[in-house]
Amino acid sequence: MLILVFELSTRVDAVKSFIISILMMGIMMNSSATDSSSILEVEGVLTDDGVECPVMRDSQGAIYSLMGDLQGFGPGDLIRIKGRVAEISKCMQGTTLRIIELERMQTFASLILRDD
Repeated sequence: MLILVFELSTRVDAVKSFIISILMMGIMMNSSATDSSSILEVEGVLTDDGVECPVMRDSQGAIYSLMGDLQGFGPGDLIRIKGRVAEISKCMQGTTLRIIELERMQTFASLILRDD
């Protein structure tokens, strides 16, 4: 009987240790998710490629989905955005930024038509 109690107690301790390990992993994953919610400043052109959210593409071809008020900007506008990386998003494309600040740079049309 004593051996059975010892084995049961050891199993309970093992289960407790396992649960504590899982909880600690969750805490560590949450802290890294918080780190990924950093603020980025990106320049690029708004496109009409967005599936669920407006999309912009930077000069390297990276895709950023945007959440928030575009302030009337639309496809073809060259913008600079300051945004927080979204931890959770419905956008499904690239890195999702929650808009903090948004400003017009120039439109692609004005860059093409420009006479220097």
